[in-house]
Amino acid sequence: MRALNRLECVGETLRAALNALAVVAPAWLHALAEVAWVDRYGPRVDDYRLPQGQEERQAYGETIGRDGLRVLAAAYAPDAPTWLREVPAVQTLRRVWLQHFYLVDGLLRWRTAEVGTPPSSLMINSPYDLDAHYAKKRTTSWIGYKVHITETCEDDTPHLITHVETDDRRAQAGESAGQARTGSAQGQRARSWEGAARAVAPSQAADPVAGRRP
Repeated sequence: MRALNRLECVGETLRAALNALAVVAPAWLHALAEVAWVDRYGPRVDDYRLPQGQEERQAYGETIGRDGLRVLAAAYAPDAPTWLREVPAVQTLRRVWLQHFYLVDGLLRWRTAEVGTPPSSLMINSPYDLDAHYAKKRTTSWIGYKVHITETCEDDTPHLITHVETDDRRAQAGESAGQARTGSAQGQRARSWEGAARAVAPSQAADPVAGRRP
């Protein structure tokens, strides 16, 4: 799959949510959307179209963050149809926004390593495949999955593939896919990240919608 950097990921996540809402709630979205969103989220978000300077990129990321927060706040508003927040693309938007942004005195900020970001095994890298994670083996890195292949190895018979299994790369080196699904190490990393975020400031780990936690 196409590897997205963080800025591309948040842009594509909001773009995916807007496209989904345009299908299921066109009138609701029309009343909410801003004219600038057509140019900002109409084409696919590619890095070559994004600002190149670090400060400019952070500012652009926070612009996307505010736009996404506007969508989330409207979808979770008391007078909004409750089914809007159940749209999968809206749920993904909320999860991605928790991973990339935090609130300080009501202002949205881009999440940095100093503030606390999820480990790569938990980070959503694409709104189109939530289970594809960053992985690295020796000098090769990728976003996606790992395939485990078992084959016979007798010297006097043809080698045959007897089993193929795919895991989502949240397993650490040496773990089988079955062990990875136990979630023990995964849960510990999740709690560690969440605790670190709360240690910086209570509001920084909070759900961007109505102060609810995920």
